[in-house]
Amino acid sequence: MKKKIVESGLSISQLVYFAWASASTYRNSDRRGGANGARIRLYPINEWEVNHPGELKKVLKIYEKIKEEFDEEQRRKGSRKRISIADLIVLGGCCAVEEAARRAGFSISVPFIAGRVDAGEEHMDVEFYKILEPFADGFRNYFRYPERINEGDIYTTPEYFLVDKAQLLNLNVQELVVFIGGMRSLGANYRYTDLGVLTRNKGVLSNEFFENLLSMDIEWQAADK
Repeated sequence: MKKKIVESGLSISQLVYFAWASASTYRNSDRRGGANGARIRLYPINEWEVNHPGELKKVLKIYEKIKEEFDEEQRRKGSRKRISIADLIVLGGCCAVEEAARRAGFSISVPFIAGRVDAGEEHMDVEFYKILEPFADGFRNYFRYPERINEGDIYTTPEYFLVDKAQLLNLNVQELVVFIGGMRSLGANYRYTDLGVLTRNKGVLSNEFFENLLSMDIEWQAADK
């Protein structure tokens, strides 16, 4: 299955981006969202700006094709084993991290546990998810100002929403740092821009992001207020 994903034509950045997009809807406050159900396929999450709606459709078609081939192969064998899109999206993220580590000269195996199922549109609380569309995801370097913003209000800054997102995902400080550096290194930025990537070798799982961030040879200047 990993071999099929790696050979599907999807890039490391795409595999990581959509695995994060699917998993990062989790809210530890009410235990809703997350990768289980693959709700990223369904309205209105599939139209959230941060989820690259047009590209998302193309990526899901590739996963659906892999699923059809696998399920058909299992049917021919007389097996009841099936794969869900939810599991494929997560497995795709695992593949990307393994490949990025290999490019950095390390052989690792990212643990994967199957068992997620796919939700249907009838399982979607549409109004709930419309309200939850994020205007900030610092892990993907995405931010658009809320409609109401007070000058100097720390509760409407990108860094505030980054910490808030980490808290909802139940991440500790170390995990927050690793996710930011890792996703920048793997190019999992909104629109795949180079903003904040801070590495010469995008798609390689290395410490370049942190080396450049902490280097005393670099002079930082504000781009705007």
